Amino acid sequence: MPKEPIHRIYSFSDSALIQWMRKMAAILQLYLTDFGTYDPMFDMAFAIALETEVDDAEAIPDDPTVLGQQKAYTEQVAANMILSRDVFLHIKRFVKKAFPNSPAKWDEFGFSRYKHVRNTQDKMILFLRDLHVTAEKYKTELIAVNYTQAMIDNILATHGLLTGSDSDQEVKKDTRTVDTETRIIAYNTLYEKGADICDAGQYLYRNDPAKYNIFIIPVEKGHKEIYTGTVGGGLTVTVIEKDFTGDFLIELTNIGTTELMFCLSAAEGEACTAGITVASGTSQTVNASELGDVSFTFLNVTNLDPATEGSYSVAM
Repeated sequence: MPKEPIHRIYSFSDSALIQWMRKMAAILQLYLTDFGTYDPMFDMAFAIALETEVDDAEAIPDDPTVLGQQKAYTEQVAANMILSRDVFLHIKRFVKKAFPNSPAKWDEFGFSRYKHVRNTQDKMILFLRDLHVTAEKYKTELIAVNYTQAMIDNILATHGLLTGSDSDQEVKKDTRTVDTETRIIAYNTLYEKGADICDAGQYLYRNDPAKYNIFIIPVEKGHKEIYTGTVGGGLTVTVIEKDFTGDFLIELTNIGTTELMFCLSAAEGEACTAGITVASGTSQTVNASELGDVSFTFLNVTNLDPATEGSYSVAM
């Protein structure tokens, strides 16, 4: 059974949390004598450790950074797919020279198969492996028509490049959620410590309004726009088209009875294949970057139930 995703326990942006916690760490040191008298847990070691925790949390790559790394791997796969296609297109001429008017031999080299694999990386990986085996099998004939051993070896080398970049890309896809959860856990821990400092500060300075107000937990400023709607079984609708930034906060609420997936998309009404899944009757507050590429302007929602209408509410 899949584990429930970890959610933020605070309602403002990650950058605002870091800014607030830097302030809390500094204020704690300013009033450390009062805090330490109230609860010995609040000593200088605690205050210094808190500053380190803030630095460590800020250093965790944010979702746009992780997404950028994923894009880099994707671009490397695309480059290696071009090399892979070039390897086959290069050998074709020499195969025809070595085996003129021999379609059966040509098919051993994948002539008929190529059109089915040329745009799919996992199929291309297997194709290159088989192409190298066949080239080694007939290397005497190929070398006789000037397709050299170095060229044959390059087939295997290109296979290695594509295999490596494909593996890197798939690992990054799988670990992106882990990276996001690591950051959320660290930030939630900071928030809990900040809330505890505020709780102590409000007690200590309950009769000093100026100091008391320092220890009020910040809330998100500004008016929230709320968008509600329905989405038919198995269908996708666009909630809104707008420009997003990586740490733009969006509250996703499933007010229906079906599972919904939200994502950022390049096209209106395009189905979500990755993004944030929200179970019936639950809500998640996420950064826009967790929904996909923030250069995309369409916030879409897909109903994962093929038969039952779903309902949503989105606040931002």
